[in-house]
Amino acid sequence: MTNKGTKPHLRTDAAAMKRAPTVPKWLPHLLERRIIQVMERLVPD
Repeated sequence: MTNKGTKPHLRTDAAAMKRAPTVPKWLPHLLERRIIQVMERLVPD
């Protein structure tokens, strides 16, 4: 690992995956919010 600083997000993701092998609790919430936003945009009131 000599490419320090080139792609820090990959190392952070790897560390996060090791700390939490399960799906993060905020992931389903963000997906749900995104779906609701898209549905509201497609279907006008």
